[in-house]
Amino acid sequence: MTRWTFYLILKDKYIRSVEFNWDMYPWEEWYWDMGFQMLDWVIDEKGFIEMVLKFNSKAHNYWDDVMYVEWKFEEIEKHFDMSKWYYDFWFSDWIFIKNMSWKKLKFLVKDYESWKVIKYTLINSDIIRFNFWQLRKGSIKKS
Repeated sequence: MTRWTFYLILKDKYIRSVEFNWDMYPWEEWYWDMGFQMLDWVIDEKGFIEMVLKFNSKAHNYWDDVMYVEWKFEEIEKHFDMSKWYYDFWFSDWIFIKNMSWKKLKFLVKDYESWKVIKYTLINSDIIRFNFWQLRKGSIKKS
């Protein structure tokens, strides 16, 4: 079983989905690429909420609320260094992040193959997915 969460980072805040469980493996027959593709169409908070609700109806049909309240941008920004301690904030096996903040977001992560710490800058409208604290091939989508 894998767990993953969607994040949308806006200019002054961010919002996230509930943590989805089950069938979230990075293989074609699971929901991994579907989530990535659906997030690509998001341009604002309303679209993000609609996308998460649509994803839930196609993939899981959770009965509970699948959205969390929004938080200040500064709260998420201090967790962009994933190379040291991941579980204090992110927790899910996979996290999908779309940047709609008009800021260059700088992440420190570990390369999946070499385990070296690398810096990745996520520009506006781009999407990235991390597996725990690792950046894998095929995990960046530039709009």
